[in-house]
Amino acid sequence: MGDITLKEGKPYLHMHVSLGLAGTSALAGHLKRGVISLTGEFFILECATQLARKRDESLGMDLIEI
Repeated sequence: MGDITLKEGKPYLHMHVSLGLAGTSALAGHLKRGVISLTGEFFILECATQLARKRDESLGMDLIEI
């Protein structure tokens, strides 16, 4: 789950993942990079409004600006 926005005019992916590990454990968090070895499923819904990120220096974060 996450979003695709524009940051400095380029696509920016902010992705969250839940991964099943061997046995009965799982791992979740932000996806920074990954390799799909066989197959992957992605559902992308288009938003009517274009979303872009802008740096908020007081928070030190790139926030979505609508």
